[in-house]
Amino acid sequence: MSDNRNLKEIICQCILNSILNYEYKPNQILTEKELVAKYGCSKSPVREALVSLCNDGVLRNIPRCGYEVIRLTIDDVVQIQDYRRILECGILRQSYKKITPSQIAQLRRRQVLDELAIRFLEHKREQYRTLEQNAGRIWVQNFPEMWRLTFSQEEAADRDKELQQEKAEWLECMPATRWVSRLPRRVMEQFRVGRNEYDYGLMIEADAARRLGLKRTKHVEVVCGGDYLTTIWKKDYRGSFGWDSLDDLHAEIVQRGFRAVGETFSSIAASREQPDGSIVNYHLTRTKIYT
Repeated sequence: MSDNRNLKEIICQCILNSILNYEYKPNQILTEKELVAKYGCSKSPVREALVSLCNDGVLRNIPRCGYEVIRLTIDDVVQIQDYRRILECGILRQSYKKITPSQIAQLRRRQVLDELAIRFLEHKREQYRTLEQNAGRIWVQNFPEMWRLTFSQEEAADRDKELQQEKAEWLECMPATRWVSRLPRRVMEQFRVGRNEYDYGLMIEADAARRLGLKRTKHVEVVCGGDYLTTIWKKDYRGSFGWDSLDDLHAEIVQRGFRAVGETFSSIAASREQPDGSIVNYHLTRTKIYT
């Protein structure tokens, strides 16, 4: 029962983080079946997590359909996190004599994750403020060293149990971790030649990964820090990442005459609903440059 309750709480936090990180968007429908497949567990903890999030006002149960994501403000998210923290503290006061070293380590990780989540929220608030004025603008930005847990386009984690376990652990660390697509160096070096290939993965700052106790396994690669040519590109249509999304960035690389370029990374920085009900995604896209 205890393991099931812990799993339910983990799934609750993962779903909430996915909403905060724009993996799940307002009005999107979640189903038990897809979440069971994603987290590789039984129906029971997933159903309990969904019910709990409905009680928190994060989801709305739609019979015979699924669970609808309710639009949340940053203040809503902070209140929910505060409520959960108060609840957990009450449980701790009742059971502190039975707490194990492993559980203490989990609490320390949660403390670090809360700190990183606050930093993420503050960054997002500033990013929203300048979103429209930065859309289409190109600038050089310095990024720290990152770690990346890599999948193929076919989501190799579904077939590799070891990778599946790592994926679940990294998902628990959202929003410190986030979904990022990677395009190989040749995409910019041989622009519009062949297919625009990219793969999916989860990325986190290397320092944050170490603080959270994530391991450098064979599935984890280091993404070097340094200067990246950066832009925010608005994508107002459904479909895969196309060549047109890289036109301006590539033109800037050619114009500036950089000595060399590296890989390109792209993630959704924000999503906004338009008056007609369509969704516009703002992609933060950056290419490693060597001057």
